[in-house]
Amino acid sequence: MNRRVSCWMSLALLAAGCGGAEIEASDLDDSSEAGLVLEGASLDRELSLSPAHRAAVPFARLGVLWDAPAPAVLEVSTSTDGRTWSPFRPVEVVSAEVEQTSSFVGQLEAPGARFFRVRAPGGGQRPTFVRLQPLGARLGETLEQGDEAQDGIGTRRSALTVGGVSVHSRASWGAQPPRCASGHAPYRMTIHHTVTPTMDSMSPEARLRQIQSFHMNVQGWCDIGYHFLVSRDGRLWEGRPAHNLGTHVANHNSGNVGIAFMGDYSSTPPTDRQIDEAARLVAGIGRQFGIAISSERIKGHRDYNATSCPGDALYARLPTIISRARQGGTPPPPPPGRGVVKGIIYRGTDPSERLAGATVTLGGRSTTSNANGYYELRDVEPGTHTITAQLPGYAPGSVTRVVNGGEVWGSIGLWPLASGTAVLQGVIYTGGNSAHRVPFAQVRLSTGHTTTADDSGFYRLSGLPPGPVTITASKSGYAPNSIQRTLQNGTTVWGSVPL
Repeated sequence: MNRRVSCWMSLALLAAGCGGAEIEASDLDDSSEAGLVLEGASLDRELSLSPAHRAAVPFARLGVLWDAPAPAVLEVSTSTDGRTWSPFRPVEVVSAEVEQTSSFVGQLEAPGARFFRVRAPGGGQRPTFVRLQPLGARLGETLEQGDEAQDGIGTRRSALTVGGVSVHSRASWGAQPPRCASGHAPYRMTIHHTVTPTMDSMSPEARLRQIQSFHMNVQGWCDIGYHFLVSRDGRLWEGRPAHNLGTHVANHNSGNVGIAFMGDYSSTPPTDRQIDEAARLVAGIGRQFGIAISSERIKGHRDYNATSCPGDALYARLPTIISRARQGGTPPPPPPGRGVVKGIIYRGTDPSERLAGATVTLGGRSTTSNANGYYELRDVEPGTHTITAQLPGYAPGSVTRVVNGGEVWGSIGLWPLASGTAVLQGVIYTGGNSAHRVPFAQVRLSTGHTTTADDSGFYRLSGLPPGPVTITASKSGYAPNSIQRTLQNGTTVWGSVPL
């Protein structure tokens, strides 16, 4: 994906001419679509060719978010006129979240620049997602102003309810305490998307911390900009406390509760679970604050500002969210005596690795899992049913469920043929000290799998079969060495090799 939005985020425009003046929170805007967003093949081309990009207005800094399977350096060059360029400089890392894939928040000062280029030097692991955002504010400026916030607000409780709807609290994802707060009286809601990876390899908790760090430590806001967020698995998360003025819709933040779907919904549709849970949340917010559930009170970000947020695929589902919220947040029930069977088709034991195009059969009926691995069969007769899923390259899988009205979940994991779901990773080092890395060493497994360590000596192989494996590392000028490990499906094993 490579998307450039013609309307740069209003914060950049406002801050560019403010000269350090205070900006009210009501002027601040959801920044998720500003600048340049890259992943997949377009990201590979970008990092290899490093084309020039022109911002709509001069900027003082570049804010950057990126994901990478191992620590990866991003370098940026800037220019005021598109002809004379600065040397490539590494992006300063502000914060990092380390999981199976790591996510980073960073920034780079470039006062008066109008053009920028980005690259990832070295031959190692490259980023899998990058978002660059020109900002008008200087480094260290706090743009959002408000009263002193209550220390630790919202970080002590593990859960909360909003109009009777359970929501994971700030404490559950390790939120930083807000720096300041301004009160408001909610009377409307706005739906957004965060434009972060949709099929996310990071946990929702880590992604929330990344978003909050970007908003606070790069944007200069008091807190994460949204009040609530909906992760891809349908869980609801507390962002900024709902009684605090948010920073998500420029000039329309007052009285406005911001709800953001985590991911990019420009073309990928939200899951039915997300729609159902968002409808429950909207209904709960309506009950708690006395907000009428209508299209006049629940809108998309694009209804207020010149932006494509919350993405065409999500915006098309707003009427469904509103309709279900009017019913109290529940979808229409199935016909009496009959039920709905639905679920996710996924790879191995990891429900986050969704499989599209699987044929799902129940009796004489069949359907196909969508791009998110989701399937649904409605109007299913009562009784005991076996649901079978098949996909080329995978062994068939099945589950048995009892249907007696209502909804029944029947998710199925499919195992790849002649492979597995084990992950092996490690570092190649020398001198008996793992901090002394050997870059670009060759790594070969007794299974026949091979890879090359990156410039920090890190390597990673996924989709490996379970069982014992010998790991051999080699590089010119070093004596090769081997170690043994035992792999298990669904687990990550470290196999660092000294040379």
